[in-house]
Amino acid sequence: MAKKILIADDESSFCTLLKQRLSVYNYEVSTALDGQEALNKILQEKPDLLILDVMMPKLTGYQLFEKLNAYPEHTERMPVIVISANPRMKNFFDSWKTFAFLSKPFEAEELLNKIESALDRPSLRSDLAGLSGNATQEVLSGENKKTVLVAAKNDFIAEKIKEFLESLGLSVTIELEDHCAIKAAENSKFDFILCQFWEDSSVFDAVKVYNEIKAMPHLQSVPFALFCISALTIDAKQAIEKIPIIPFTESADLKQGLLDVLKRKSLVSE
Repeated sequence: MAKKILIADDESSFCTLLKQRLSVYNYEVSTALDGQEALNKILQEKPDLLILDVMMPKLTGYQLFEKLNAYPEHTERMPVIVISANPRMKNFFDSWKTFAFLSKPFEAEELLNKIESALDRPSLRSDLAGLSGNATQEVLSGENKKTVLVAAKNDFIAEKIKEFLESLGLSVTIELEDHCAIKAAENSKFDFILCQFWEDSSVFDAVKVYNEIKAMPHLQSVPFALFCISALTIDAKQAIEKIPIIPFTESADLKQGLLDVLKRKSLVSE
């Protein structure tokens, strides 16, 4: 039977991405976007492991721990991995029976190792030994896929880009708001970032996305490209210099331009 993991974090993009990653390893994953929802799901679903953010609405991670004191039948058997963008938060949990504390951003491999240890689960190599050839390849391909963040205002175009990138064997996360794209980048290590240049920066600010992501140490060297309708090409080039710009009139133009950039960045084979 698959082990059940509950992810409690108010960043929906982080929950979605982490759920996708963990599901590859045959975990049954559910999510909660605030502390009260997390408490309810702990009591209802009885997860084998809790991955807990500290700063959440309704109940913080710390307040959730206090509430769980009333339910020792759950806390005694459920290891907890606490995560936070503020490493100083670790001090608040030193007196609690937590399994591990991770500071955002962290590598997926690091979290996976903590999860396997907390659940006393054999390593991935041992898990793969019992799988058939096709299933083994499926798990491996999920682990080895390059990851792409697509930040775009036009949801139709974003979905078309996702379909195309996934056909090339890439794993894609879409964010349709500039601030959500920045949050997603804070919490994950992407291999490539593609952002739409929008005419009205008050609606979607590509320059803000670029500047804030490039200020993140774990993403400074990650390739970044803009795409835009052809009429905005000059504006895009003036807004952010020295990065690839992919102008398009039709979807075929966008796909070809994107493929060229991916090949230059060695993200797909020739």
